[in-house]
Amino acid sequence: MKKIQILTVVTFLTISVSAQDSKLSATLGYPFSLGDNFLADFTGVADLGVQYRIIQAGVLDIGLSANGSYYVQSTPLSSVNVKENVILVQPRVFMEINMEILKGFRPSFGLGYSFLNSKVKYENAQNQPGELKDYTEGLNASLGLAYDITSRIFAFLSYDYIKVNRDNPNQDNDFFRNGSILKLGAGFRF
Repeated sequence: MKKIQILTVVTFLTISVSAQDSKLSATLGYPFSLGDNFLADFTGVADLGVQYRIIQAGVLDIGLSANGSYYVQSTPLSSVNVKENVILVQPRVFMEINMEILKGFRPSFGLGYSFLNSKVKYENAQNQPGELKDYTEGLNASLGLAYDITSRIFAFLSYDYIKVNRDNPNQDNDFFRNGSILKLGAGFRF
């Protein structure tokens, strides 16, 4: 058991030493909705992300990334207390420009797919609980900008546009089909 722990520490230190050229990074951010869309009434709690650079071709890095965001909403109505949670998962392919002339700034563009799971819990005036679940998915495009603070730590700002599919005819309009999200946070290269 002790050999495994020592091997884990040595592996982590080896990966950390070459952080600037690392292919793997992770982010923690704060997501919030922009504009008038289906996420407008939700409060973003956290966004976790991971990026893996597959191809590092000169000034252009191409890789895979995935983000998971968590949103909450609580609405006390006159006869019903409603609490809703949304989990948004966004896998994508991304391209990042990494040039010395940009002095630590790294613009990026991503294209992928989004999966939204929502769960609504409610309690009516007679204290009878209920639960509704909803699932939708759709295309996702993102624009981002990262700034290297150190060789391992960076700050980022990203914008995500989501175009989801809705089966419900009552939700077949731009408000329920389109979403805009801004994320602000920090990341770490391993």
